[in-house]
Amino acid sequence: MPPLQAHCFGRFAVTQSQDAGAVPIHFATERVQALLAYLLAHPDEPQRREHLAYLIWPERPDELARQNLRKTLSRLRQAVAPHLLLISDYQTVQLNLEVIRSDVMHLQRLVQEANQSQPPDVSLLKQAAELYKGEFLHGFYLQDNHPFTEWLLLTREAWQRQAQEVLNNLVAHYQRLGEWQTALTYARQYVQIDPWQEEMQRTLLTCLAQTGQRAEALLHYQQYTAALQQELGLPPEAESVQLSYQLQQGQPMVEQASVWHGFPVEQTVFIGRTAELKQIHQHLQEQQGQLLTIMGMGGMGKTRLAGQAAQRLDPALFPDGIYFVACTAVESPADFLPHLISQLGLALDSSRPTAEQLQQYLARRKILLLLDNFEQLSQYAAELLAPLRQAHVNLLVTSRHALNLQGGHLIRLGDWIMARRCLWRVPSATTIACFRPKSNNSFGNWCNWWRGCHWPLKWPPHGYAPMICRRSSSFCNKIWNCGSLRKGMCLPGIKV
Repeated sequence: MPPLQAHCFGRFAVTQSQDAGAVPIHFATERVQALLAYLLAHPDEPQRREHLAYLIWPERPDELARQNLRKTLSRLRQAVAPHLLLISDYQTVQLNLEVIRSDVMHLQRLVQEANQSQPPDVSLLKQAAELYKGEFLHGFYLQDNHPFTEWLLLTREAWQRQAQEVLNNLVAHYQRLGEWQTALTYARQYVQIDPWQEEMQRTLLTCLAQTGQRAEALLHYQQYTAALQQELGLPPEAESVQLSYQLQQGQPMVEQASVWHGFPVEQTVFIGRTAELKQIHQHLQEQQGQLLTIMGMGGMGKTRLAGQAAQRLDPALFPDGIYFVACTAVESPADFLPHLISQLGLALDSSRPTAEQLQQYLARRKILLLLDNFEQLSQYAAELLAPLRQAHVNLLVTSRHALNLQGGHLIRLGDWIMARRCLWRVPSATTIACFRPKSNNSFGNWCNWWRGCHWPLKWPPHGYAPMICRRSSSFCNKIWNCGSLRKGMCLPGIKV
């Protein structure tokens, strides 16, 4: 075993094996630690000196930065003497892997070996999960160093995703075996990494219930929903609400058939639009036969907002189904009803009028229809929607144009033109960078901080972002959906 062991998950530490045990090594400066951490993250790749110099001293002239690098390498050698840690020449620097090993290298090897078999090797996944003690270089940063901070955050997020994948596989494996206590252990570890992953929160509740801890499951649900409301201003998803009903009533933890049909899979977390969500829910819960149109220009988030509102409804309101019907492909008014019937999965009698049969079918059921991108049919709305409205079906419609139908309600989206136009011009890599304000309050409070922030940062040639608060992969969605931002806001260095 190599004499030096580096620990990058959690607090950064390096220890040296001696007769008395593992002895921690102390480094002269934070930049020495930053340099070693970067080399540990790239153990098999020689790193060019000019790249390392810029990464650690971006504000210095090239010659001075290289001089600082030479001094820092010397300090690193002294800290680990007599071990020959570095393999270097005039152009590159690399770690001597006969001298040092790290938890990063070990976890990467375990995951690669586990994934060589299908399904993955559970014993190796368990070892990998045990190695992940916390985020990569937890609490470490270099002040006023944007290139290193950007690299650190990208690396930290990549390892977090890797850990989540490992834990998700372990939870699913032990659920299939019915070993609920072990599944619960890994579910707890997962939600410590990402507490807002609601599907895993539901899995944790199920595991608690299956191990006879229903009271604790209900308490956990209450704490989670309170935190969700306080931090993000969001209600729990409908599936979570339904699961809480099962827990309260002592029902078996069995998976129920979903009332949601045809909804697109969303890859990012939806943040904001709290007022609009509340308004939509109020209209749809009033009585049967509601018609609500969400209107706005293209790209304003109409589909996302409507989909989120529909999926957060109590499924008991529409036990016969909540259907997402995309109307983009409907080229003419004559195609609308056949398209709708196909989406509902109905088989009708060809000898009878289609509209009459559809109306009779819908009149006996409590259904919500989400008609998305209805603008090309909006001028025919009165005729096309007549059988649906006569059947007292609840309709949620997204359109670029108002339908102008009697008894309908309208929600306009129009506050995000400038913000979205600006954000589309940010290079894709720049949406990853992160800055955490001292306040840990809601995202809306953070937006107030951003709005009032002065931006001294110049846009570098390689195009990385200003340090931007980011909790998950949906940065842009947060920005143009958050009610604290207003029209006309843009990032520095970007012209609209």
